[in-house]
Amino acid sequence: MNRIDLQAYGSPRTDPGVQFLVEQILEGDRGGHCLVGSGRNFTIGSDQCDLTISDDPTLVARHCELSPNSFGAILRDVSGGARTYVRIAG
Repeated sequence: MNRIDLQAYGSPRTDPGVQFLVEQILEGDRGGHCLVGSGRNFTIGSDQCDLTISDDPTLVARHCELSPNSFGAILRDVSGGARTYVRIAG
């Protein structure tokens, strides 16, 4: 699998090679991560992904992927039927 070169920061900062930032927001007082992607796609799932969440039984090994574009990003469900949901807060 072609993995994206990622770095985790305590506080996001911009770098010329950065394509996008992904912030994991958790309920309660559990700490999340801010991940920086510099490749074409960013995968999310339960096993060997750029953002791996192994303790969530609703995620499959490779659940979804983000692909940056000139307007923001495209989220593609690659879960094979498990479905991907997005919460948008404004």
